[in-house]
Amino acid sequence: MDIMKLDKAIVYEGKSLIDGADIVAIISGMRGTSSNDKTGNMAQVTIIRSDMHPWEAITQGLDSSICGSCPMRRTWNESKQKYERICYVNPIYGPSAQYKAYASDKYVRISPSTASQILKRRGIGVRGGTYGDPAILPFEFWDDLLKHAPYHTMYTHQWKEKAFFDNRIFKYAMASIDHINTVEELREMHGAVRHYRVAQHYNEIAQDEVKCPSKNNSGDRVVTCSQCKLCSGSAKTAKSIVIVEND
Repeated sequence: MDIMKLDKAIVYEGKSLIDGADIVAIISGMRGTSSNDKTGNMAQVTIIRSDMHPWEAITQGLDSSICGSCPMRRTWNESKQKYERICYVNPIYGPSAQYKAYASDKYVRISPSTASQILKRRGIGVRGGTYGDPAILPFEFWDDLLKHAPYHTMYTHQWKEKAFFDNRIFKYAMASIDHINTVEELREMHGAVRHYRVAQHYNEIAQDEVKCPSKNNSGDRVVTCSQCKLCSGSAKTAKSIVIVEND
C-alpha cells in the first residue's frame, strides 16, 4: 500500500494515562476531505477504547479512560432523576464507525512521525482529540504527530488532574474552561497558559481574551478553524479564545 495515499490510519495503540485501559488513536481526513462545518478541511484524531464500543464505554462509565473527569460526560442528574450527557460529540457516528473498522482490522498502522510527514506534504492541519481528551496520550506522541503538520487545534479538560497530567501539552493544547472550572484556577495551577472558554455575554470577555471569530454576530459561519488557526496552545503568542453564547 502506498501510505502517501492514506486517508485513515492507526497512529497510536497503548494504555490510557488515566487508568491503564487499552486505547487507540485513529487519524482520519488526511486527504483534506473533512465535512466538519466548523473545522474545515483538517485531519481528525479520534481516541477511543480499543476493547469496547464507544457507547458501551459511555453507558458503563468507562469512557473515563479517554475523557477523564470531563463534566461533559454522561452523569446522573439527581434532581431530574435521569442520566444526562452534554458532550457535543455523537459517538453513534464517527467513533462508532471507527471502532467497528478497527475491530475488523481495516486500518493500517503508521507512526505519528509518518502521519506528520504526509500532512506536511498535503498542507493539511490536525484537530487533536476530535473525540477523547488528548492529554490521555503521551506528550511525545503529539510532539511527533504535530512537528511537521502545517497547523493544528487542540483542547484539554484534564489540567486539574495532578496524577497523570503532563503540562507540556500546553505547547499544543488550549486549556478548556467549562462550567465548573475557572480561569483563576487554571492560572493558579499552571500560570499564563492560553485557554478556551464559553461566556454568556460579550461584556464578559477580558482584556487578554478575544471572541472566537468562527461566526459573526448574526450567527453565520464566516471562518473555519483551518483558516483561523488560533486554538493552537501556548506556543502561539495570542489572546485566549472565548465563545459567546448570548448577546
